[in-house]
Amino acid sequence: MTALAGAAGAERLSPGPPPRRLARLGWVTWRQHRATLIGVGLFTALVAGYMLISGLRLHQLGNAAVQNGCVQPSHLTAPCRPILSPFSNGWAISYASVLNLLLPVPAIAIGVFLGAPLLAREYGSGTTRFAWTQATTRTRQTVAKLALLGLAVLAVGAVLGWLGQWSMQPVSALTADQYDRWEPFLFVATPVTAAAGAGLAFAAGVLAGVVTRRVVPAMAVTVVVTAGFAYLTYNQLHYWLLSLGQRQSADPALGGGASVGYAGATNDLHRLFFFGVGGRAGAWVDQGWYAGPDRRPLSWAQLERIWGHPKLLAQLHDTFQVTWQPVGRYWLFQSAQGGTEVLLALLLGALAVWLVRRRMA
Repeated sequence: MTALAGAAGAERLSPGPPPRRLARLGWVTWRQHRATLIGVGLFTALVAGYMLISGLRLHQLGNAAVQNGCVQPSHLTAPCRPILSPFSNGWAISYASVLNLLLPVPAIAIGVFLGAPLLAREYGSGTTRFAWTQATTRTRQTVAKLALLGLAVLAVGAVLGWLGQWSMQPVSALTADQYDRWEPFLFVATPVTAAAGAGLAFAAGVLAGVVTRRVVPAMAVTVVVTAGFAYLTYNQLHYWLLSLGQRQSADPALGGGASVGYAGATNDLHRLFFFGVGGRAGAWVDQGWYAGPDRRPLSWAQLERIWGHPKLLAQLHDTFQVTWQPVGRYWLFQSAQGGTEVLLALLLGALAVWLVRRRMA
């Protein structure tokens, strides 16, 4: 009873000027969670070191390819084969595959090992009855922790995102048909989206800790939520986002081969376009289909006839239609996804603070 009365009275206390009070809260936050912060920091440092070392090696190979003229259609010449072999079936491709699996791990680790135990451990051990009856209020302590650690998480995510994007630049340049920057796992590996994803995982972990009040259940919930959101972003939200406001035009380059598209529906292309598609090279081509003069999909019989005689495509005034996003919209979509995730993280954090205020210690 005394502890609860003290907590109520502490809500009215405002000791010291704001800068000094913030410094004290920062010091308390560090003292309480230094072991977790050091552990998560070491893990992210290992991931960052791996990307840094791999990126330096990849950039050396990329520079060698440029200096020897191995980025043009003549790159299959004998002098270029040893330079480009890592980018066709060597370790550069393996690095891209590892990075695809590795990039979501730091955000999940931040949510599980930093966000989930942040308040759940204090609830579980009962230390909230003491910690929240001191010279500052429970609300101020919680907000300070979320703000200070949240900013640190955003900074770490931005650094990891920059390293991921930078290290993959040579691979994207030399294997753009496989690893272009619009692809899902590279789209979330930029300073904007990686920072936002880490912040969202942290906020989800904190909220799970406040709701469950137990460390292990909070960690389990955080794993499910963050992994599920990463899967949803990779497989659904990414392509839905890039489908907004698409442009449509005929694409003679893809249609001339009569090798893609089928009757009655569109074909998911999801690839970078090199020759412009009515705009600058580097546009993201989403879907394509063979169409008649009315731009509607051809029937199966019409499509079979074109496959047998590709020249009929022009004679019958048929075209291969594609929907695409201009290259200049890339950072617009980056800002949209990153901003949405940051806003969602703020909402989760605000909900956690609201629950802390309403619940007894």
